[in-house]
Amino acid sequence: DWPLPAEDLTTISCLPAVGDFRHWTDPGSGYARSHLQMPEIGRYDSRDSEVIRWQIQAAQSAGIDGFVINWYGRNSVENIITLHFLRVLEQWNEENPQRPFFYQLCLDTQAQLPTEGKKPVPLVEDFAYVRDHLIRPGYLLRGQRPVFLCFSYNVSVPEWMAAASSVFGEGDFDLLWSDPCDSADVSGHYLWVAPDRANGEQGDSPYAWPEPSDVGAGRAARAYASWAGAEDSYGMAGVWPGFNDSLVTWAWHCPAGGGRRRPRVMAPEVEEGCTYDLLWEVYHRALADGTGAGLPLVQIVTWNDHAETTAIEPTRELGDRYLRKTRGHIEKARALWRDRYASTEAAVLVEA
Repeated sequence: DWPLPAEDLTTISCLPAVGDFRHWTDPGSGYARSHLQMPEIGRYDSRDSEVIRWQIQAAQSAGIDGFVINWYGRNSVENIITLHFLRVLEQWNEENPQRPFFYQLCLDTQAQLPTEGKKPVPLVEDFAYVRDHLIRPGYLLRGQRPVFLCFSYNVSVPEWMAAASSVFGEGDFDLLWSDPCDSADVSGHYLWVAPDRANGEQGDSPYAWPEPSDVGAGRAARAYASWAGAEDSYGMAGVWPGFNDSLVTWAWHCPAGGGRRRPRVMAPEVEEGCTYDLLWEVYHRALADGTGAGLPLVQIVTWNDHAETTAIEPTRELGDRYLRKTRGHIEKARALWRDRYASTEAAVLVEA
């Protein structure tokens, strides 16, 4: 039993049922332990305060400043887990004032769907809930503006911007949209896992990944160069250790005309080297050549999405291999940033 404090329970209008070990037995996705490695600490419940503390400590050991939390709305299972995380995070930061840990919300547009028995609320109400209950000390800010990510499923950018503006005030928040997005309304963009899609008849389809050795490095470089020329916006770079969703049953359902080739796989090791290293190197080059001024953030995709094998969380098979790599890449990125941008306006673009 992992009870929420009464002050958190009263904020939820329709409490969802949360099964034990929710991270491993997701009823909406139809899988049970559909991952290829076992976490170093074994199968865990994401509401467990000791697990959360271990995750924060492990992330900080690699130089990571905070976690991105994918959030599915006020009445979602993910919100329950978020509230548990924030309670532990506040305790952690009180105990470690010299080295606090931060967080940021990624607002998933599927929050408006009635998945897993959830009773969704209007988008404006979700934003109001975030403002009133989830923006706490340690949230990622640009000045005084909270910075949000939006994981988009073909929704209206103007509708989302209008809803956020009605709650936070126009211009008083930043919304970074998952790439590609050609709307001028958003504050910027962030990179998510995808190959270059430069080959094959279905190269433009998000469901066609013809070559497992295509790690998406070219797409990342093009995105960073494009964002560098944008006015009044910035980007979040993205790095990942690979991808494989062939064990996730919901991912096998192809939208009509989607041209899916199964499975979608991005190899962790390709002829050019380690996928994770290759993506970090693209970011390092952008910082070195001057196009990185608009890239003050980098997201590691992901910490513990073991179902799609993008996790860098320590596992029994790989140990802390990716944490060691992460530490080196972050140290290099920070050194490049200091050398190139420490005296520029970009250096204070985003601050926690």
